[in-house]
Amino acid sequence: MVSALAIAACAPQPKAGDYPDWSGKHLSKEQVAQCRADGGKPKSRGEAHGEYCERRYPDAGKRCTDSSQCQGKCMVEEFVEPQAAGKPFAGKCQPVYPYPGCFGEVVNGRAPEGLFCSH
Repeated sequence: MVSALAIAACAPQPKAGDYPDWSGKHLSKEQVAQCRADGGKPKSRGEAHGEYCERRYPDAGKRCTDSSQCQGKCMVEEFVEPQAAGKPFAGKCQPVYPYPGCFGEVVNGRAPEGLFCSH
C-alpha cells in the first residue's frame, strides 16, 4: 500500500513553484519504491534536511522566454546583472522538480530582477 505522502512526494507537479519541506523527513521504503516507479530519483539534502523525490522534466533545457512554455519554470541559474533586469532575455526550461538551488524566473521574455533560492 502506498501512502498519500508517497504519492504527494513523487507525483508530477503541474508547475514547479513550491518546494518540499526540507525539515529532515526521510522517505520510507514505500516512498522510495513509488518515486522510482514514477521515474524519479530519491535524493538526500543531508541528515538535517532529509530526503525527497527528484523528477526530471521532459522539456528540461529547452530555450524559453516564459514559464508558460515549460512544464516547470523558465529559468536562469546564474546571476543576472542588475542593469539587465527587465530587458529582453531567454532562459531554459527547469531541469528537475524540486530544483534545489538558486534561479531567476524569466517572465514575458524579460530578465529576472534577482534569484530565488530554495534552501
